[in-house]
Amino acid sequence: AYYRAILPYFALNKTDTHIVRLVSIRKWDFNKTFDLDHALLDIDALRWANYIVFPPLIEDCSYLFRSIKEVNREAMLVMDIEQLLHALPKAHPLYRKVTDSFKKNILRNMAQMDMITSSNGMILDFYTEAL
Repeated sequence: AYYRAILPYFALNKTDTHIVRLVSIRKWDFNKTFDLDHALLDIDALRWANYIVFPPLIEDCSYLFRSIKEVNREAMLVMDIEQLLHALPKAHPLYRKVTDSFKKNILRNMAQMDMITSSNGMILDFYTEAL
C-alpha cells in the first residue's frame, strides 16, 4: 500500500508541471481508521493545491469540503479507496467497525468528490454503480 501511495508522488515531483506535498503517511491501524485527526490542514496549502486526496471518511464531512471549496474553488477533491468497504467478508478485521451509518457517510462523502481513485477496477465499478 505504501508503494501505491508514495510512488506517484515521487514521479510527479520529477516533472516541470507538478509539485506534491504530502501531509502525512502513517502505518495502517485497525483501531484508528478513517479519521482526519492526524492531519493538520494548512490554509496556504489549500490555496495552492490542485488536488486534495482523502481516505474513506466515515463522518459527514460536507462542511469540510464546502470550506475547502471556499478557500480554493479550483481544487479537485479526490477520495482514494483501497478496499470494498461495503462488502467486507465477516472475517475481515473491519467488518464490525464499518457500520451501516459509516457506509452511508462514506457514500455521501464520495458523492461530493470530483474524483474517486483506486488500484482496483472492480472497486471503482462497484462505487460508480452505488453512487
